[in-house]
Amino acid sequence: LKKIFNFSSFSFLGSFSNILVLNVDILMVTSLLGLSQTGIYTTAFYIGMIIEIPRRAISQISIPLISENIKNNKIHNLEKNYKEVSLYQSIIGVLFYLVIIINLDSIFNLIPNSNSFIAGKNIVYVVGFTKLTSMIFSYSSELISLSKYYKFNVVTILILAIIGIILNIILIPIYGLIGASLASLIAIIVFNLIKYLFIKIKIGISPFSIKTFKILVVGLLIYVFNLYLSLDFNNEIVNILAKSTITTILYLASIYYFNISEKVNNTIKKFIKN
Repeated sequence: LKKIFNFSSFSFLGSFSNILVLNVDILMVTSLLGLSQTGIYTTAFYIGMIIEIPRRAISQISIPLISENIKNNKIHNLEKNYKEVSLYQSIIGVLFYLVIIINLDSIFNLIPNSNSFIAGKNIVYVVGFTKLTSMIFSYSSELISLSKYYKFNVVTILILAIIGIILNIILIPIYGLIGASLASLIAIIVFNLIKYLFIKIKIGISPFSIKTFKILVVGLLIYVFNLYLSLDFNNEIVNILAKSTITTILYLASIYYFNISEKVNNTIKKFIKN
């Protein structure tokens, strides 16, 4: 009962604190810039958060595997799964990020009173990259919370909170809304690096491989290609569909060509065959 109570208490404290900390930038924008700016920031923030939706599902699916491997001390299996999740989340995250940022103008034009919200356009770039960073680092939080080091999660969240608040106080008065998103980006990178180093030292595993670098390079090249791609069908929905289709085909073709994931390649082969 004591063990269950301790674990449940720290899990609850960690989850509750995590929700507050990850929204600290919105709270700081409200207090420093006012409600109108908060509306702009929140709109851009939730557009960027679309990228993270697959991560939550994949992490939840991975929890039984993490728990089983830790219980049976199968570190090799744990590392293999840790890398696979990072790889698949990177593939999905980069694709989602590309589709959103290449269609930003069209997305904002579809929002009523878009002139009032266009100031949040650059925020989507930063927030989206923040969420992508968390996806690349795999399920670090879930791994720590299911290990004997579960108390460390609360420590990392406290560090994130302190860094986030300090950076928001410094950057928002200087850079405004973009300062809040930059504060969140820096805090999340530090947050993930601390967890990465902790897992590397205590458990001896890493989520990264050369394939992670290849995915990022592919994403960057396709983004540059889209900068020179001029499509205008005088209809924002058609523009979004056209750009998204071209980007997805190019991206998946590149992933297939560089053989970044055997499972993804097999899925593409089956799709083409059908």
